[in-house]
Amino acid sequence: MSRSDFWFGIGFMILGVIVFLLTTNMMTMPIGLSPADYPRVIAVGLIILGAIQAIQGWRKGSPSLKELYPSGAIWRMLGLVVITYVYIQLLDILGFSIASPLFLLVVMYYFGVRRPVTMIAIAVLLTLIIYLIFRVAFHVPLPRFNLF
Repeated sequence: MSRSDFWFGIGFMILGVIVFLLTTNMMTMPIGLSPADYPRVIAVGLIILGAIQAIQGWRKGSPSLKELYPSGAIWRMLGLVVITYVYIQLLDILGFSIASPLFLLVVMYYFGVRRPVTMIAIAVLLTLIIYLIFRVAFHVPLPRFNLF
């Protein structure tokens, strides 16, 4: 761990608090899980893991970020942020079932996966699994495609 891990841990904790606060205006369900519950679990996880990372980064010193990450890694991360932003914008237009496999295909291609059959299988199966978990098991409404 390094001092930079301390700051990343603090950043994850702040992100967790922001995500948690953003869920306070989400719809609540009288019975069962509400759409806000899953993001809140993730937010609490970010806060806890961020705290652990910050504490470990504070206690131990080690290599700098330049030694840990290959050159161009920051640009890859920023590219992923842009792709994710476009995906979020397309969710309302295309719906979850269409936008998610496209997002996964683009991300896999962006990070160097070049096997079309594998890419399509992973994108479709992962979208199906997420759909079944959230829509069928938890009854969480997902964005739908509306032609009009």
